[in-house]
Amino acid sequence: MSARATARPAPSRREQKPAATLPHVIELFAQKLANLNRALDRQAENAIAARTEMSLLECRVLAHIAARGPIAISDLAAGMFLDGGQTSRLASRLVSLGYIRRERNAEDQRSTLLSLTPAGTEAYARMQRSVLAWNNVLMEQMSSADFEAANRVIDTLTAFVGRKAAKSR
Repeated sequence: MSARATARPAPSRREQKPAATLPHVIELFAQKLANLNRALDRQAENAIAARTEMSLLECRVLAHIAARGPIAISDLAAGMFLDGGQTSRLASRLVSLGYIRRERNAEDQRSTLLSLTPAGTEAYARMQRSVLAWNNVLMEQMSSADFEAANRVIDTLTAFVGRKAAKSR
């Protein structure tokens, strides 16, 4: 048998590094962000549970509509990285609570616009005060330079993930 027939292909980069030198999954940046997100969500859920009948995600949808509304359901879904069915169910719940209304989009009769009702505006204002207080506590844990850097990183990664999500639709 010739040397050529028995030669193995060059090892890939992955094979060249022994497993002991690869970082543990829990040390990866994305995993740390996911862990932080879960911890922050838990804090927010506890705070929200005492103040409203809405879930954390319903509060976030309400906040997104307050910031961007009137907004098409499809734009809300894309902006929050949700699927259409989930967004529609969340909107239905907020409609049933009297916090948002659905209206036909005058510019595109195929789409529905979501906007806050007066009760939704009031609910958002109550929630906003609580969220701002918690955000201030978080900001106090770092320097203003670190806070600005963290915001730049988050914005950069959010834009990157948004572009990837748009390509996969």
